[in-house]
Amino acid sequence: IDYDSLMQKSAESGYTIGRGEEESAEAFDRSIQDLNEELEVDISGFIDALNDIQIGISTKYNYVLYILILVPCFAFCSKVFFGKKKSSFKEHYVMTLYSFSTVSILNLLFLPLMLDIENMWFYTLLTSISMFVMSVYTQISYLKLKGFDEYMQSFLSFILGLIIYMLVTVVLMLFASIILFIVRS
Repeated sequence: IDYDSLMQKSAESGYTIGRGEEESAEAFDRSIQDLNEELEVDISGFIDALNDIQIGISTKYNYVLYILILVPCFAFCSKVFFGKKKSSFKEHYVMTLYSFSTVSILNLLFLPLMLDIENMWFYTLLTSISMFVMSVYTQISYLKLKGFDEYMQSFLSFILGLIIYMLVTVVLMLFASIILFIVRS
């Protein structure tokens, strides 16, 4: 497979400033077709599978992922940063579960904002801020944190937990998309 020629064809037929949206969409479709022919793999089928998985996860299984992935990621980071304060992972898990359950209940207040698609960014911002504040507050109160150093550890624990959650979610989505693509083929 000549990847350089594929990249060259893609760059030549890609979006340029003078083109309209329809012309760009056609160029993108041609690039996908060329890639399908060169690789002998249905790239558009894989992209469709990835979209189906993403939509299914974000609509149907969001809360399940929230509990099964997000809480353990944050509990693990809490255990790493504050292992001496509470020795058991279970204690960190329960603390994190309490924190995010409270955030879920608080987010019900923001639910009317979600009905208007233009306010979706504001809803996302509010839920993110409430998740951060409640997570840090729970760690400070439950673990009896004192001093700037421990507050910064709580902040870093939150950021690291979020990064790990995003990485795990992306890997699971790609893995599920590959499986769905194989099953559909």
